[in-house]
Amino acid sequence: MPQMAPMWWCTLEISFIVSLIIMMTNIFFNLNIKIKSNQKIKKKEIKWMW
Repeated sequence: MPQMAPMWWCTLEISFIVSLIIMMTNIFFNLNIKIKSNQKIKKKEIKWMW
């Protein structure tokens, strides 16, 4: 029950929220890196064509 051990539930909640934030930031940065790498590849292809 939450009334018996509030610190346990607080730590669980905080750890869950922190893990979610870390996962979201990882996904965001991975997507940014993929988009940048695709743009660099396209620019390189255009340079090679010229």
